[in-house]
Amino acid sequence: MARCTLAKHAAIAVLLLVVSCVPAFAETTTSSTASSTKATEALQPFFEQFCYDCHGPDAEEAGLNFAELLSQHPIVRNRETWHRVMQLLELKAMPP
Repeated sequence: MARCTLAKHAAIAVLLLVVSCVPAFAETTTSSTASSTKATEALQPFFEQFCYDCHGPDAEEAGLNFAELLSQHPIVRNRETWHRVMQLLELKAMPP
């Protein structure tokens, strides 16, 4: 049950991060970069707590480093990766 709740919270966090930053096809502007930075700062503690042990600066299982992904602005530059993360969360394949 706790895993299901965690997966739902993780899915919501990633979805909010990706959707709230900038439109999928927007060009980088000062406003969109600022929004992306603000969203990243708000969600950074979540990723540190639940994801960085396996997908952080010191560990890149499956070649995925959330610290690096979150530092790239706008976030939607990596929308295919974020989409895959969402799929794994919805399938409850992540977090382990």
